[in-house]
This record gives sequence, C-alpha cells and structure tokens, in this order.
Amino acid sequence: MSGEPHPRVRLPAVVRPRALAVFVVVVLLVGSAGVVIGASMPSTAEVDEAAVQAPPQVDAAVERRSIDPPRMLQGLVDAGDTRKVAFGGVSGGVLPYVTEVGTASGSPLSNGRLLIAVADQPRIALHVGAPLYRDLHVGDQGRDVQAFETALEAVVPGDFDVDEDFTANTLAAAEELWDGLGYDLPTRPVDAVAVPPSASGATTTATTAPSAPVPAASAPAATAPPSAAPAPDAAARTQAYIDVTQIVQLPSDSVGVLSVLAVGATASADAPLATLQTSPRRVVARASVLDAEEFAVGASVTLRVNGRSDQSGVVARQGEFVASDGSAQSIAGRDVFVDLPADWADLAEKSTVMLTTVEAGEPVLAVPLAAVHDASTAPFVVSSGGSRSDPGEHVPIEVLGSGAGWVRIGEESGLVEGDRVVVGP
Repeated sequence: MSGEPHPRVRLPAVVRPRALAVFVVVVLLVGSAGVVIGASMPSTAEVDEAAVQAPPQVDAAVERRSIDPPRMLQGLVDAGDTRKVAFGGVSGGVLPYVTEVGTASGSPLSNGRLLIAVADQPRIALHVGAPLYRDLHVGDQGRDVQAFETALEAVVPGDFDVDEDFTANTLAAAEELWDGLGYDLPTRPVDAVAVPPSASGATTTATTAPSAPVPAASAPAATAPPSAAPAPDAAARTQAYIDVTQIVQLPSDSVGVLSVLAVGATASADAPLATLQTSPRRVVARASVLDAEEFAVGASVTLRVNGRSDQSGVVARQGEFVASDGSAQSIAGRDVFVDLPADWADLAEKSTVMLTTVEAGEPVLAVPLAAVHDASTAPFVVSSGGSRSDPGEHVPIEVLGSGAGWVRIGEESGLVEGDRVVVGP
C-alpha cells in the first residue's frame, strides 16, 4: 500500500470571473457616491446658522385703488304682487252673468279702461293715490275725492278743479268717462242724497216741485186724500253718483291681467272676477344690515344668470327690516327688489340670480394690510425705496380705513403712488 501514489487535491476555480469583476466595480461606485454625498451635506452648525437668517424681503407698491369692492347678493326670481278683484253681488232679481270683458287675460289694464262688466254693471280701472272707501256725491269732501279727481283728470280733461271738493263739474266729467265706455252712472233719489246749497248745479233729472201758492184766509184750501195725488214726477227726482264698487283701484297707471272671467260666466263670491299682476316679475334678494346701504333705492346693479348675458337693473324698492329666523340660510336685513329684465321673461320662478353693485368705492391711497406695523398704536410702514424715503426707513402713516386686504392711508404720510413698502414682519 505504501508504494501507491497519493491522490492530488485541486482547489475549485472561480466559475464566472466576469461577474466578480462587475461586483467589485459596483462596490467601488457606491462607496464613492456615499463619500461625495456626505461631503456635500451641510454640517449641523451650518443648518443652525441658516435657520436664524431672515427670509427674503418681499415688497409691494403703494397704490391708488378702491378698498371697497363691489358687493354681491344672491336672489331669486319672484312672481310679483297680485290682487284679486272680488265680486260684490248684484241687486235682487238680477242674474250675475258676465256681460262684457273690456281687458282680456294677458293684456295690460290701464287707468280709465274697462276691466269687466257683470249684469251691465262696469268695473272701471282708476289709478288712485289714496283709497276710495265710499260712494261719492256732489258736495262730498276729503282726500278720497282728490284721489278720484286726480285719476279722472288723467283720462277726461273736464272743467273741474282737482281738490278735495266733489262738484257738479266733477260729476259731469265722470259721466263722460262712463258714457265713453258705454255705461251710465248709477242714480239715487234726490231725497236720499244730502245736497248742499252749493250743489245747485248738480246733474239731476228733475228738481223738487215748486211750492203751491198760499190760499187766502177766507178760502180754505181743499184737502185731498194722501193717496189721491202722488208727488209730481217722483220717478224723475234722481241724481247720479259714483258707486265705489264700480271702480277697480290700481296702484299704478298700468297692471297686468293674469285671468278674467269670460262673457257668459256666472260671477260669485267664491271666485274672483279677475286676478291682476300689480307689480312686474322681479328678483328679490336679502341684503344684510351692512349691504343694505349699497343696494339703496335707485342703485344700479348688474344681474347675472348662468348661461345668459348679463343684464342691467335698478333697485326699485327695499322692504322693511326682517329678523333672521334662525336657519343657516336666513340673515337679518332688508329685501331688495329689482324688476326682472324683459329678456329674461322666460326665467322660471325661484331661478337663482346674482346681483352685483355696478361701482366699487372711490380710489384712495392704500398699502397692503401686511405692510402695516403697530396699527393700533403708532402705525408705520417700512420703505423699500420711494421718492421721499430711503430703503429701510420707518414711515409713519395715518390709517383711515381698511377693506379687501388693503389699508387706506392719509396723503400726509409722504408716500405716493408707486412707492415700494416692505410686506411682512
């Protein structure tokens, strides 16, 4: 056995020498990159020093501008005010049929026009400045008389004075209006109307019969039975008057007729003779106490609706103050009313409309709010370059108001439009 040769042991060789070379290169690259990145990072001391350095300076120009931007309200399309013309009944033995329609549904009803007639009793429209609450006779006086005469004068230029006295001339002008529409004024017996001495010229069919001569004492007058001799021409002793129920009192010279009964229909107390649109369709928006002054009556506004061209409008009126009802959508303030533009007549009710004041406030000298220091004590700004100040100089100012992120300053500060001031701390 000792004479046999010993076996040789061979160490394993590297199977992929190229892969080993790549691995070595990658290790060297990663190590080098780590050294470079570590060398480029600031030290802790450098970080602390950078933290205490002031941020870059930001400045802004002094401007002449409005600090009161246009105000905006959100409103809704509203149907407007309506009024129902009630039926007051007719005398016994008369059927309440509609005998004429003077103004059709969808048409305007103006001062002096006929609206409707029931059993040949007209309903005539008059624009009155004070309510008519009674029938009017020759000799009556009051504000309602003047309101009636004012409306009458606009349609019948008669020979009467517009005052608080209802005269025979006023009655004659009224007869002309009724006659022009095809109707007569109602009449009453003279004895039922208190006619003052000044009304001797009143329109009557006949006057009181003259008194008989006094017989002589020696010839006693014959006494006829009461039923034997009726009053002479008693049926003719009547006087015309104004029946207030025949007047449709309008709040303006013209209103719209939304609906009216047709000829031949039967009038009743359960349904109106007609429904009138006494105010145009409009936009209604609630203005807060702060905004109400900007949306005063007569203020010009711009109306905006999605998908439509802007329209101009004017505030027609403001409502009374209304307290909030406590809901999230309710605010205390006054309702603002703007007539709906004719181009938007097809807008549905409750459509949203934005109202914006046309003009902002007057331009004033102003600086950004962030540029003002010690505003409550001794306000000043820091100049970054101006016509009368050096960079870094503290310029005292007078604060006159603020709004929209800007502060109005007094002209006496020495700053002028275009000067630069530092914004920030």
